Amino acid sequence: MKQVGLILIAIGLCWGFFAFDMPTTVNFDEERAFYSPGKPVYNIGLMDRRRDHMMISFTFIISGVFLFGCGAIAASKLPTTTAIKSVHEEDLYQKKCPACTENIKLEALRCKHCGEIFDPSDVKKQIEEHKNNQEYELIKGKSGEAFCVLCRTISPVDGMIYNKSTDTYYHKGCFQNRG
Repeated sequence: MKQVGLILIAIGLCWGFFAFDMPTTVNFDEERAFYSPGKPVYNIGLMDRRRDHMMISFTFIISGVFLFGCGAIAASKLPTTTAIKSVHEEDLYQKKCPACTENIKLEALRCKHCGEIFDPSDVKKQIEEHKNNQEYELIKGKSGEAFCVLCRTISPVDGMIYNKSTDTYYHKGCFQNRG
């Protein structure tokens, strides 16, 4: 919308310069002049035509400023790329270490922070429970588009996060920054 506004402003300015350059006087030669020969005479018809073109250029400029402003407001409400943190697939599959309470991968057999060792059978049970009770699913390898309910944009569904309980989709960055 901002680009359309800029284009309309440019068209309005060009049209305004054209209108300012339009003649509003008429010169008469010696034979046709009834009074003051050789002096220009203001023509009301040409002045009206110039005024009409000025009004058209003013309308284009005002419309462009309005659209540019609306586009700037709409763009400020969208999340910026600096505000979105990257989310990896593993962020959905994490658990807290019972010894140090740091986040680690669900499949980890040893905590990378404190070195606590976990029983492999318990880890497998946690993975199975997580898969069965998982509320969120990372979509991979699917075609199509989905609507992110947080930033209100339509994007390819591949790489989005799906919430099974509410039947909604999220971008990875929106999912991490949801509040």
